[in-house]
Amino acid sequence: IRPFGVVQAATLPDPVIDYQPFWMQGTSSARNWYAAYKGRIALTGSIPDIILLDGRPLVYPIGNVTNVSSVTSGYYTHTITEATTLKSLAIHTTYMDSDGTIQLMRRFLGGKVNRATLEASEGDFLRMSLDDISFINYTHNQSGYTFYSAAISNNAIVYPTTQPYLFSYGSLTLNSTVFARIRNFRLSISNNLEPKYYVSQSAYV
Repeated sequence: IRPFGVVQAATLPDPVIDYQPFWMQGTSSARNWYAAYKGRIALTGSIPDIILLDGRPLVYPIGNVTNVSSVTSGYYTHTITEATTLKSLAIHTTYMDSDGTIQLMRRFLGGKVNRATLEASEGDFLRMSLDDISFINYTHNQSGYTFYSAAISNNAIVYPTTQPYLFSYGSLTLNSTVFARIRNFRLSISNNLEPKYYVSQSAYV
């Protein structure tokens, strides 16, 4: 499990179920609905403020990131290219009691980033926010309840050893000639993902 970076906050993708109520004659429900059936289910969340310690999280809203390290000079080169098919991500959350005892673990699967923002100002940290992430499923470690999975464990986290990125300046190049320098920037990405919903027997009871 690899962290995104220094995460200030996160909105977890708790299931939102679209219930469809029905009123039927000949029942004792009066003005209240008699039965409600589950409609489509959405799992969306966000990670609004990430101080990047690694360039690899850029792969999720863009497509492909190639990282090359230079041992002698001590810097990384990140080459970012767009792709039609976005990589999926999973988010694991562990809830602990005050004494450190694990009470609940949840894992959200098949996430795709719909909207993201990358921004920095001169002398400040490079920040990224994953503003809209859609997932297709989730599991937890509570035996006896829907979505339980015995495969969930509290995997060890591999923390990055790098420091936060400080933005000094950027430049725009045309035909190998630098024609402008940038002191601050904000890049918004919208992938315009279109969720699809299907009838399935796999889960949501």
